[in-house]
Amino acid sequence: MWGGRNSSALSLPGEDGGSRRPGGGGRTGGTLPAVVAGLVEAPVIGLPVSTGYGLGGRGQAALYSMLQSCSVLTVVNIDAGFVAGAYAAKIARQKTDYADRKIEEKR
Repeated sequence: MWGGRNSSALSLPGEDGGSRRPGGGGRTGGTLPAVVAGLVEAPVIGLPVSTGYGLGGRGQAALYSMLQSCSVLTVVNIDAGFVAGAYAAKIARQKTDYADRKIEEKR
């Protein structure tokens, strides 16, 4: 996951140590998670942060931008990094459980 000032998209580590989920952040006012979600099939979690600037600073502009996106995107509250991480872990656990069931079916 790369750090950013106005928004972040969460990244999960893969089994090989590489990233299984896209991650990113930047001075985009909350647009980057929506763009990434439109380009990839993997789940994307938008995390607005409170270090915004101008009107709608304190993360409000980033939050509203993500919520109004047309992309399939999960958005958590401003500065809710723990919640985003917990949701990412839930996604990873479901994928692992699904893979384990498929392996068992083939045996």
